[in-house]
Amino acid sequence: MTASGSNLLPSAWYEHLLAQPEGPELAEAMVSAMEQIEAHNATPAGILPKAYRGFEPRLLMDPRPSTATP
Repeated sequence: MTASGSNLLPSAWYEHLLAQPEGPELAEAMVSAMEQIEAHNATPAGILPKAYRGFEPRLLMDPRPSTATP
């Protein structure tokens, strides 16, 4: 966490979002995180994505590629 991000509420941290269960609440948590980031730092205001409510919940799950081999 950088010094500029240390004042963000924990609910805006990436680790918090990764810990959320799959479901519509995840989209709400992601939108809330973007809004909190914009409230904390005006530079990305208006450009951070907030259209997560339109995605199927499974698409919002951990975006890191799987290391499992087929």
